[in-house]
Amino acid sequence: MESHIYFTNIRYDANRKGKSTYHPIRCLRNQPSGEGIFMQKIYVLDTNVLIQSPYALQSFEDNHVVLPLAVLEELDGLKNADGETGANARQAIRFLESLRKAGNLTDGVKLPCGGTLRLETNFVDVELPEGFPDRKNDNRILKVALGLSREAREKVILVTKDIVVRIKAQMTGIDAEDFT
Repeated sequence: MESHIYFTNIRYDANRKGKSTYHPIRCLRNQPSGEGIFMQKIYVLDTNVLIQSPYALQSFEDNHVVLPLAVLEELDGLKNADGETGANARQAIRFLESLRKAGNLTDGVKLPCGGTLRLETNFVDVELPEGFPDRKNDNRILKVALGLSREAREKVILVTKDIVVRIKAQMTGIDAEDFT
């Protein structure tokens, strides 16, 4: 595969005093060679991925990224946290706001580095194994990944930094990966 690097400027608050700066975001995109066909995937993101890397949404090439509603709610709850966690939550929220201005997030919008992003509000009725309480956000995220994997033609992969969530995903038959 041939790699192409694209740069885009994303505006965000560099500190709590409200000063804005521009930082280049590197978009590495692998283009399919003439030998094969690029198979799109659906990546369901956990909140901790965006807390570690607020622009992680741009890391999934020409694939589909899905954010469960639970992730949006967790970001909202973390935006006032001290330190890097709060700063990264606010940065991710501002990036989502810029995407919202470009289109309807529930229907899906194109990402600057390729692919699409959409918010997922369905799959509340998907059943998880006994012992997985509905009130936990991790389990709400698992429900989205499981529901999508049952309905979508594309491969569905849950991306999370949480080892326990990856174990639970395996228990329910969901492919899961760490974000590095």
